[in-house]
Amino acid sequence: MFTLATERPREMKGIETGELNLGFSKKNIFYTVTVEYRGSINRSNKELNMNAIFLKLLYYIPEGLILCLASFTFLGIKAKNKSILIFGFSFGLSTFLLRDLVFNLLPLPLGLHTMILFLLNIIFLLVIFKLPFLAAVICDLVSFFTIILVEIVILNLFSFVGISMAHIINSGAISYLYGWLNLLVIIVIVYLLKKRKIVLLPISKLTGMNSHE
Repeated sequence: MFTLATERPREMKGIETGELNLGFSKKNIFYTVTVEYRGSINRSNKELNMNAIFLKLLYYIPEGLILCLASFTFLGIKAKNKSILIFGFSFGLSTFLLRDLVFNLLPLPLGLHTMILFLLNIIFLLVIFKLPFLAAVICDLVSFFTIILVEIVILNLFSFVGISMAHIINSGAISYLYGWLNLLVIIVIVYLLKKRKIVLLPISKLTGMNSHE
């Protein structure tokens, strides 16, 4: 008996990439052909797409919530938990629609979605929390710089253990882990600042605003 191993199939409906083996064996004057697939079989592409959407929303919405909470903590702004939840859902859903739908369908330049999200963040802060315009812009800047700085730190840690940026981009699992590690670091920083009641930049002194409840 001998076995012929084919290359991994690139696109097969309902089947993930795996190894397809063809086997030939002779018994008396008859030949038997066996087919063996070493891989996993999906129930449906629709189910896969729904799972991917769910996982992305499960990251984008907490990301919006955590970044909002972080910027408010850094700047000494108090807000209702309900408002922060509404902001997290609104910003997370907007991030998903822009990154994973609009920019995948339209030939738009890279980086444009970041500018749009930056403006949307300001609008959400103005509408949901009724912040003064200057305060909303400062919160927006703090949020973006926070995630950028944390991502740089985590990326260097990944590089130290041999995981490059290419590995992060090409692996869904590693990318998801990378994103959540960023958020966990921010959560720890926020917790420590709240516990010690530390305000890094009292925004009320810059804008003349009162703390929002």
